[in-house]
Amino acid sequence: MRVCQIFWQLNGQRLDVASDTNLIISNDGNLIVSQARLRDAGNYSCGAQNIVGRRLSDPARLSVFGIYLLTCLLNSAHTALYIMISVGRGSLDS
Repeated sequence: MRVCQIFWQLNGQRLDVASDTNLIISNDGNLIVSQARLRDAGNYSCGAQNIVGRRLSDPARLSVFGIYLLTCLLNSAHTALYIMISVGRGSLDS
């Protein structure tokens, strides 16, 4: 049972990972963007809350360019940002 709830925000709005299968919050609180789309670009912040209070990390910027597909993992402790880039074919949705 987790005593702390982890959540993520994009541009100050809480992400609804239940309605977007491209976004996953792992068991250890990391945000996984399966295939970054143009609409996934922005400032991401990680938050944690429990009965005592709520904290929000400083934002980390994710940019999405042209035909590149980005797979990224933002560490919930904001100590690392991992990005794997592969060239895709076709257009990215917005």
